[in-house]
Amino acid sequence: MKDLIKTITIALPVCGLIFQAGKQSEKVDDLYAKMDFQIIEQKSIREILHSMDNKLCVIEQDVKHMLIDHQKQV
Repeated sequence: MKDLIKTITIALPVCGLIFQAGKQSEKVDDLYAKMDFQIIEQKSIREILHSMDNKLCVIEQDVKHMLIDHQKQV
């Protein structure tokens, strides 16, 4: 009976540590999922900004050509 009590006394803290380690592992997995989502979101934001930059460059070139044409007419 004493051996059973000693075994239980040792096993309870060990089981508690294993349980806590599992909880922490789950939190780390959640953080990785959030990190992956952030990376995807940053890529899409970069693509949107790149597209906007391209459109602005085209508009800038169009305005320059319009100014040149206007100066030729005057």
